[in-house]
Amino acid sequence: MSGVPPPPATDDGLLFRSGAFFANPYPLYHHLRATDPVHWSDVLRAWVFTRYDDVAAGLKDVRLSAVRGETFTGRLAPDIVEQLQPLRRFFSQWMLFSDPPFHTRVRSGVAPRLSPRGADDMAPFVAETVRHLLDDLRRRTVADLLEDFAIPLAVAVVGRVVGAAPAYYDAIRKWSNAIVGYFLAGIPDAERARSAQVNLAELTDYVAGLRSARRARPQADLVSHLVALEQRGVLTKEEAQVTAAAVLLDGHEPVANLTANGAITFVRHPDQLRLVRDDPTLWAEAIDEVLRYEPPFQYAARRAATSMRVRDRDIAENDRILLVLGAANRDPEQFRDPDRFDIRRRVERHCAFGFGSHFCVGASLGRLTAMTALRELLGGDLVPGVSVPVEWRHSPGLRGVRSLTVAWSRWERRAPRP
Repeated sequence: MSGVPPPPATDDGLLFRSGAFFANPYPLYHHLRATDPVHWSDVLRAWVFTRYDDVAAGLKDVRLSAVRGETFTGRLAPDIVEQLQPLRRFFSQWMLFSDPPFHTRVRSGVAPRLSPRGADDMAPFVAETVRHLLDDLRRRTVADLLEDFAIPLAVAVVGRVVGAAPAYYDAIRKWSNAIVGYFLAGIPDAERARSAQVNLAELTDYVAGLRSARRARPQADLVSHLVALEQRGVLTKEEAQVTAAAVLLDGHEPVANLTANGAITFVRHPDQLRLVRDDPTLWAEAIDEVLRYEPPFQYAARRAATSMRVRDRDIAENDRILLVLGAANRDPEQFRDPDRFDIRRRVERHCAFGFGSHFCVGASLGRLTAMTALRELLGGDLVPGVSVPVEWRHSPGLRGVRSLTVAWSRWERRAPRP
């Protein structure tokens, strides 16, 4: 494996919380995959799967349930859990944390708006928003590519899909940081749980108002579509509102991180940037390689619906399982020389979007948004260079930076061959 630091000598679970892990989790993944591919982490209170075959199989295994709302509050004090009933109920209605047949019914209602055709319909808006943000960004000597470009773009796209007014984009970010940030932290925390519930109340009020407005005057957005499904009896009022809120919450985070991760990766691999600049038809393959190399979500969490044995480990019913997408995507049994970023490799069945019934419903739109953003960001005469050390967020579930300060420089064109 090229460029991989020596694996840690020991792993007592604390390594999943170290600064070194968040800066570069892949050496630990390699170590676990080679020595303990179905690993119990005391810190994460979960089984950690790191081999591609186990992760891919787990994503499709009906014995592994996505219903795990209890894990976000179950280890808190009983009196605090009782106070968090609205948050617990919201999680129980969220498509991300559900199984068929409920999941199938809700997903079938959302999928048409987020399908490849739906993504194509959004392409002009995405391109216009990218150009607008970049025009402003390139006027600055130094800029934060995450705060000033990747996040505003992703929020604008998901807001447009759902039907949220631009005046609420900052509020959407705040609600998402509190609610999604809580469950991605991995360990229940009373203070963060209370903050998530306060923000959930604000979000619920906003979506309820949006739903009422669309009942009176439908538009070509997701909320209007969900209202129509509600009126036909496909969804309940609560299901429609929770689904709209959930798309607002989890729709922009992975796209913003994918865009920022892609920018960092190409800046660090100028040979690959030159390839895609010389041949823009490579962008589709390039986005898949970014997804494989630096996936924005590092794991998919599941709960064992029944006891089972995986390799030589006995997993008890209700045990928590983390299917580590980032580890599976670096498995040398599946991808040759996996720690090398190579946009010309044939990326077959990376795990970044998942598999099975929980395959990312917004994959087409997310891919389009990130590809458009990176193509325009990195394809001009002025290209960004990372001007300060990158600090990665301390979240075991997310792969993203806290900020991304860049300075612009003129692209050095290769002289033509004589």
